[in-house]
Amino acid sequence: MKKTIAILLMLITVFMSLAPMVVAKEIFPDLIIQVFDEKGRPVKDKDTKEFVYENHWATKDIMKSTKIGLIVGYEEEDGTFVFKPEQSISRAEFIKMAMILSTNRTFDFDTIPTNLNHWAGKYVKVAEMQNVIEKGKYTEKNLDDPITRIEMICILSRIQINMKGIQQNRDGKLQYTDIDKLTEEEKALLLHAAKYTLIRDMLETTTFKPAQNLTRAEATVAIMRIY
Repeated sequence: MKKTIAILLMLITVFMSLAPMVVAKEIFPDLIIQVFDEKGRPVKDKDTKEFVYENHWATKDIMKSTKIGLIVGYEEEDGTFVFKPEQSISRAEFIKMAMILSTNRTFDFDTIPTNLNHWAGKYVKVAEMQNVIEKGKYTEKNLDDPITRIEMICILSRIQINMKGIQQNRDGKLQYTDIDKLTEEEKALLLHAAKYTLIRDMLETTTFKPAQNLTRAEATVAIMRIY
């Protein structure tokens, strides 16, 4: 009996070591945000007098993406894992996430040959093959740079159009006042994305900020909208 229990404990230990770093029911501690009033003062509960906290706006999608193994957190020195929602995300990281999700997490990327000397080369190659990104646009020199909002829009819109067979939306008019430097194709893909709200608050402002770096929270929410 003791031998059986010992074996079971050993198997459980091995299983836990192979499990994702954060389980679905847990939450990254940096997704719990303290609430402040309009004057920057901490808000307290009227009854308990305790400080008030709320979940980060992207918590639902972040934890869902963690559950399916799409994204993981960063381990701190004390052993806890944080998500760093406001940190920028690189082009390589975003392309990997987008391609894994758009291929239903079943495609074996290791079978794809690539000339790119970068860990994300295989994901970039598949994205090029699927006409999600322009061939040769992303190289070893720029893959580790932060991805911008307009780059994200182009990638996700092309996934919908070229991989999922969704007819490109050409109806409507963009209300943004800061997109005059975008190409006509970028504007067309942005118009498509606007219909499907592929980024938070896209339809609620008059500025799009196309060159602004995408945060990890924004990237996760946007990608989960094509899931």
